[in-house]
Amino acid sequence: MAASDLPDVADLLAFLDASPSPYHGAATAAARLTAAGFAPIGIGDDWSAVPTSGFVVVGGALVAWHVPDRAGPGAPFRLVGAHTDSPTLRIKPHPDTQRVGWHQLNVEVYGGILNNSWLDRDLGVAGRVTLADGTHRLVNVARPVARVPQLAVHLDRGVNDGLALNPQDHLRPVWGTAAGGGAGVGFADWIAAEAGVAGPAEFWELSLYDVTPAALLGVEPE
Repeated sequence: MAASDLPDVADLLAFLDASPSPYHGAATAAARLTAAGFAPIGIGDDWSAVPTSGFVVVGGALVAWHVPDRAGPGAPFRLVGAHTDSPTLRIKPHPDTQRVGWHQLNVEVYGGILNNSWLDRDLGVAGRVTLADGTHRLVNVARPVARVPQLAVHLDRGVNDGLALNPQDHLRPVWGTAAGGGAGVGFADWIAAEAGVAGPAEFWELSLYDVTPAALLGVEPE
């Protein structure tokens, strides 16, 4: 493969940073397809005249196609598929909880996560909220608003002999303190404000994610 055939690394990293949830990933890909001349079509639209280059988005899924001008009814076709797992911590429907002065979020472990990999990371929130009229609004809080803290070693002397984490007890992130007044507002009101909608959000599909930007590793970096 020639160097000119390699993908633009900066462009790939930008795609990752713009796609912190499956819904954002589909929206980012849709925007790029539109810029390339593909026509969007809704799943409930009239499909009697399908564009030769088009795409449809349903939630976090996207299907795109292109039919060459000279392709006849008997022309063969190629299918390319990709699936990305999103193991993460999802925000539960009733997220607000407190313990000894800490405001925490109730989360659900989704997918086969490595529990300890979520400790001591700066976490943002991304996904979508559903409005009263049934429409959806993407939201991406790309700043550290939550953290799953780990005990200092002198409070857990055996931690290096094996760390056992209960997802329901030990993976609930902190997102404010009573003393500092943080997270004094409920999560539903807070996420609605972040999404730019009036009133508390009634339904959401939101996950936590590490806000560290995508990057290449290595001394070169390779």
